Amino acid sequence: MTQKNLISLILFICFLCNNATAQTKGYRLDFNSNDWTPSYSHPNFTVKNKDGILNINAQAVGSDYENFVGYFPKTDLSANPFVYVKIKTQYPVDFELRLLDKANKETNDDNPKIAVLPAAEYKWITFDYTNKFKQSWPTNDTVNSREIVKLAIILNGGGPDFTGWINIDEIIFGDSNLVKLPYDPIVYQPKVNQAGYFIKAPKIAIIPSDKTLNFQIIEKTTKTPVFSGTTSASSKWQYSEESVVKADFSELEQEGHYYLLAKGLKASYDFAISDTILNGLFSFFKKGRNPLNYCFVTGFGTQSPQHIHHRISSADGVIEPVPGLIVNGPHNDDLSFCTYPTTIPAFTYLDDECSAPTNEVAININSALVYSLNALKSIYSENILSPVKKKTSEEKIALYPNPNDGTFEIAVPEIFKNGQWKLLNTNGNQMAQGVLSSGAKQEISVHGIHAGIYLLIFDKGENQRRMKVNIY
Repeated sequence: MTQKNLISLILFICFLCNNATAQTKGYRLDFNSNDWTPSYSHPNFTVKNKDGILNINAQAVGSDYENFVGYFPKTDLSANPFVYVKIKTQYPVDFELRLLDKANKETNDDNPKIAVLPAAEYKWITFDYTNKFKQSWPTNDTVNSREIVKLAIILNGGGPDFTGWINIDEIIFGDSNLVKLPYDPIVYQPKVNQAGYFIKAPKIAIIPSDKTLNFQIIEKTTKTPVFSGTTSASSKWQYSEESVVKADFSELEQEGHYYLLAKGLKASYDFAISDTILNGLFSFFKKGRNPLNYCFVTGFGTQSPQHIHHRISSADGVIEPVPGLIVNGPHNDDLSFCTYPTTIPAFTYLDDECSAPTNEVAININSALVYSLNALKSIYSENILSPVKKKTSEEKIALYPNPNDGTFEIAVPEIFKNGQWKLLNTNGNQMAQGVLSSGAKQEISVHGIHAGIYLLIFDKGENQRRMKVNIY
């Protein structure tokens, strides 16, 4: 494999890298049935469902956070934490939509709100609840994003008071396979190579847009533009069902840290231009910057798979899965095993044991991870990965024979002598224990246990070592 292909493979793996057996697919509240009514409404609100439109008339609301609340079917927003509202207002208003779970916990801590201006036509606004399923009143708590059942609407929360009408045509919670979600640039941002770009290499960013855009590259510290350009024409990217354009800034060859701005979109994540960008690759890899904000390697990043399709992780009695395993990740090739929140390939992922297509730790993809990281460490002299201290001959532990019938001989280094040993099964249960002698060798006999793989742990002070033992 050439070095160029190796790097491409590594960057692809980096792109992949935050228990119900079925998840609801999202919900569309379109008011066409004319039977939706609030379960609670402040007296200063008059809310009517008429001709497929929710008519809201408000009289001096806002300063006391007056609201109205209504139910909808339980919806899982854990994978798609967005709510889309098609709205029209008589006067400018700060529109806030809070979400409540089955336990009546409410997203009132840093809940998103959007300024809506009067317009002749309805417009879509998008609420992004990423990392916002939190309650700060009456107690600090977490809102269960998998069991959202109610909405609460507040106008000009905290004042000044609002008087006027607002009409809502429909509300979409999460992603529904039955609904073509509206395009709204508020939640989109340019997609850059977050590992960085080599100084002399091509530099391309992908921007969600259905039209040509002007863009700028901004120096991160000084926030000054250092490059400007125009994107390519728009084309369809089949994997995310997005219309996208390409921003080419290959001419920028000044080493530094930057981000990309395009009108109407979020700023991109920051990125580096440098010939040493791979030095910090493993740190980047763990962060899990991708459409689902997951690091698809267990035990790494701020959000990683917890319910992988892996028998050992399911049966070992430990809540967390075995760390260091990469799962298949999102795709929509086979959706017969579970119910998924969407069929868009880049978002079709379910953190559940039932999801063998997306959450299995198959050997073919884990071999690529192991090969790539070790090849990267071998090729580059810099400390890309945390250095591993090689054991000297004095530190090595000898165990013979292995496999064995429950009787075996060990030789431990000086640091473990007079320490402890214990034998655990794959469920983490202790099967035997003892004291390490001060001699050069020691025989251990464990009988009356089933044949299988066991973990032998040596422990003394701050030093600990583990070995697999195969007893037949």
